[in-house]
Amino acid sequence: MRVVSSARSVLDRTMGQGPGLEKKAKLLGVEREELLLPRVVGLDVCETRSRDWGDIVTIHSNHAHAYVWSSRSSSQSGPVLRQTDWSVNTFNLPPPPSTHATCLVITRCGNFCLVGTKGGVIYKYNVQSGIPRGCYPQPWLGEEKAKKGGQMGSVGRTMRALGVEEGAVESGDMNQLEKDNKGHAVKMEMDRKRRVKAKHDVKVVGLALDALNRTVISVDQSGKILLWNFLTHTPHKKSPIQLTENSAPAGVSHMTHM
Repeated sequence: MRVVSSARSVLDRTMGQGPGLEKKAKLLGVEREELLLPRVVGLDVCETRSRDWGDIVTIHSNHAHAYVWSSRSSSQSGPVLRQTDWSVNTFNLPPPPSTHATCLVITRCGNFCLVGTKGGVIYKYNVQSGIPRGCYPQPWLGEEKAKKGGQMGSVGRTMRALGVEEGAVESGDMNQLEKDNKGHAVKMEMDRKRRVKAKHDVKVVGLALDALNRTVISVDQSGKILLWNFLTHTPHKKSPIQLTENSAPAGVSHMTHM
């Protein structure tokens, strides 16, 4: 990766992977070229916090990890953005191909980076620490909550949770409890169906964020556009938006920023 100055050619420079790459190659007994990252397929830049930590994030071909770079030091100077169950050494145990990164975007504040994958999942990372901060969509926990709390719609379970003895509730209150439980069950079922429908089944090809970090927009190769809540990771009520064959006859290849 090279930085090219449009004003003075003497300011051109190459971004390296750090001064210890040759020493590491000697310790491992391999050539230096074998430790180089694959070709860059996407990058994003945010200079808001460039004095504090890395301001460039790159993704690479057939690679799940994202890498943080610093334009001030012209080298890789940040953490590797990866999930906690992924091995740092991709030679020994590489992540599954469905997690290979395909696109990315950095928030305007410079604190977070979103990485889209071939499998349709979008991961969120903290740029400074590299700690994962969830994904889009979030794993569905409705069934697990129902198992922990008892059968959905159980009036007896609700009464026990409230500490009410049997026979101490009038029939009108019982009917209201049943209605509340049924309404809650219907709401959870609708939420589950919306979450199942609002997800990407093919690779994500573009990501965008608004300036206030409220809405995430993602688009996949089939032309499906999804809107997400940045904080809660839940899909917008109007998601998904499917592009028609007239608007995207050959599918979608990429998306620009808002």
